[in-house]
Amino acid sequence: MTQIKMMSYNIGFCGGDTGLRDGVQSHPNVARRLSEIMHYITLSNADVVAVQEVDVRSRRSAYINQRQVLTQVADYQYSDWVDTWRHPWVPYPVTINWRRHFGPVHAGQLLLSRYPICDRRQVPLIQRQDRPGIYNWFYLHAQYHEICIQVPVGRLWIGHCHLDAFDQKTRSAQAQQIIDHWHQNGVPDVVIGDWNCTPSERLVTGCIERGFYVTVGDALWDFPGHHPTEQLSYVAHRSQWQSEAWVNPAILASDHLPLHCDITIGL
Repeated sequence: MTQIKMMSYNIGFCGGDTGLRDGVQSHPNVARRLSEIMHYITLSNADVVAVQEVDVRSRRSAYINQRQVLTQVADYQYSDWVDTWRHPWVPYPVTINWRRHFGPVHAGQLLLSRYPICDRRQVPLIQRQDRPGIYNWFYLHAQYHEICIQVPVGRLWIGHCHLDAFDQKTRSAQAQQIIDHWHQNGVPDVVIGDWNCTPSERLVTGCIERGFYVTVGDALWDFPGHHPTEQLSYVAHRSQWQSEAWVNPAILASDHLPLHCDITIGL
């Protein structure tokens, strides 16, 4: 038996509580929040960290390469990255004042691991189903990716996703894409991330149907970070394994709180 410490953290491009509403952030503010997040991850002693909304070189986050900084976190020799948003100019927030626009955006999601990564898979997910094509031209491209890590008791497959935040129909279709991928390639051992859903939605029910235990409960509310009223982040794992999950309200560098899950596994 081995204990694997896992964390899911939507860092919201280091925009703090109001990043999406306020638009472009100052270099000092982004750098300070990123330093807090990096320090927190280092002290957490997590074996695997799933990070969402990570900017590489984006105007909204002062062109700081957050991926580069996070992959330099102590003891994380292995990582897997997928692009989710890459556009030369994103006119959001919607305003005639272009100086407030996000502008050039390059962002994605990241898996950090202390264990060697021996294989990976990736599934592009559909865009918004409730918006016209011009909207999706500017919009992000959600991804599901899996890594296989070598742990002391064998190999462990971990799936990671960040589903659509705004449209339940799109989110359900994305969840079904992931489930269809499992039908063809096998179900992973752990699924983690910001699923942006309620416990009754498709990815949660799909995990339960496949024998997963899913971390659900009022004590795991993680959004908004300053006063959580709902759960958006989840960890699902084989039901025969034991786990303990919690969120940490002590860090407010993002509009989400980090979700931790310590899993005792046997393969």
